[in-house]
Amino acid sequence: PVLTKREYLKSSLVFLFACLFSLWVALPVPWSLMHVMYNSNGMVESNFGSAPPDGVFSLPASIAIIFSLVLIPTIYVLYLRFDLWRRKLVPKRGRTRILSMFFWRIMIVFFIFYYPGGLLVLALSLLKNVGTMYYIINAISRLFEILQAGTTLYIASKKYDLNEAIKTTLKSL
Repeated sequence: PVLTKREYLKSSLVFLFACLFSLWVALPVPWSLMHVMYNSNGMVESNFGSAPPDGVFSLPASIAIIFSLVLIPTIYVLYLRFDLWRRKLVPKRGRTRILSMFFWRIMIVFFIFYYPGGLLVLALSLLKNVGTMYYIINAISRLFEILQAGTTLYIASKKYDLNEAIKTTLKSL
C-alpha cells in the first residue's frame, strides 16, 4: 500500500519522540534520567536508574519516571485489547484478525522477555559489580535479550505478507 503524507508525518513524529527520549536517557547531562559510570577496568558500574551526580532527578524519581513511561502505554494497550475482547470486536477471520493477533503476539513477547529482562537489569544496578549473583543475573539478562530477538523474528516470519516480502528481497539480492 502507498503511504500518505499524513502517515509519513505520524511515523516521523514517533521516530523523533523515540530519538529525543533516547537522548534524554543517554546524554551525560544533569537533567538525564540515567547515568552510566565506568570503573577503572572499563566495566559498567551502574546500569539502570542511577541519577547523574548533581542531577535534577534522584534515583527514585528516575526509576519512577522510567517505569511510568513504560507502564502507561502498556496498561493502555492492555485496556484496548481487553475492551475489544469484551465487546467481541476481534474478528473471527480475515486480514484484521491476522493483524490483531500479530500485535498481540508482540505484546506477549514484551511480557515474557522485555519486562522481566528490565527487572533483571534493575536488580543488576542494585548489586555491586562483583560476586556470583551479579554474574548469574547478568547472564540471565543477556539470555532474555537473545531470546526476545529470536522470538520476535520468529513471530514476524509467521506473518504471511512479511514472509513474502523477505523472500522477495532475498531473491533480488
